[in-house]
Amino acid sequence: MRSNLKEFFSSEWRKIYSIALIRAIYDCLFRRLQQHYDDSILSHMFPDISFAPLCVTSLLSDLGHDRQSIRKYMLKSVREFGRFILIVGHRILSSFATTENAKTRL
Repeated sequence: MRSNLKEFFSSEWRKIYSIALIRAIYDCLFRRLQQHYDDSILSHMFPDISFAPLCVTSLLSDLGHDRQSIRKYMLKSVREFGRFILIVGHRILSSFATTENAKTRL
């Protein structure tokens, strides 16, 4: 996972990795990321990360608009492991223009 994240999200892979681990372990809200990060080994592994609300919002927005990297990451993961990736998307807002009820970016 880390090597693929490094390949496709070179500047933000540490944050994405940390969020994935924290949310998998604690099933927490995004606003609780900083607290769990501070109390974990991740804060020692990656001491320069901030999960302040504006930082998380900015990361999610930037990540959501990088469709090409997301697609490449998922395709490589599926090819490597020969399995499907399941994504729970009921809370995802999309900026994709043709998606009905999509959030649009001005």
